[in-house]
Amino acid sequence: QRHVAHSLPHSDVTFLHHCEFAGRYIRALREYTDTPVADARCLEFGAGWDCAIALALCSLGVREQILVDISAKLRFDLINETLDQGHRLADKVAERAPGANVFVLPDRVDSVSDLSAMGIGYCVGDLMEIKWPSGFDLISSTSVMEHIPADVLPRIVRHCRELLRPGGLFCAAIDAVLHYSPSARSVFNSALHYLKR
Repeated sequence: QRHVAHSLPHSDVTFLHHCEFAGRYIRALREYTDTPVADARCLEFGAGWDCAIALALCSLGVREQILVDISAKLRFDLINETLDQGHRLADKVAERAPGANVFVLPDRVDSVSDLSAMGIGYCVGDLMEIKWPSGFDLISSTSVMEHIPADVLPRIVRHCRELLRPGGLFCAAIDAVLHYSPSARSVFNSALHYLKR
């Protein structure tokens, strides 16, 4: 994404857009569950290179997260750029989740152990094949579902339901803009992207 689409590192606008998604997940937890945000067990699949959603959720009070990517994606240079944006734009991050306590994140993260110290675990593998303990309060996926073949989606949704505690939430933000915008067609052809235009 850095070299082809030039979308990494994320612009401040895109970073704040990710924070908006995190804010929506926090609002959904408050509105639809009885679990306090600080006590919520969260799973995000498709966390990507910079962990923007996870870092935003952490700054908004989530203390236990597991991130899973089908292949190793973490880029600590990008994570640290995201942390820099979070510090610079802290007031605007807080606006994305009214009423949430905003916590100060560390200045740098250089290892999976550093993420773990923040309550963020990272796992590489297929969401469907890893043996997870059930009882998640929130399972989220941001701009990932549109990349999964349509015949696999129902199995993933069923699997997520099995992993949720009773009353838990599954939130998926689907970004169809990339797949339907005229500029994207010059980068992605039908052989590379399965979605119909």
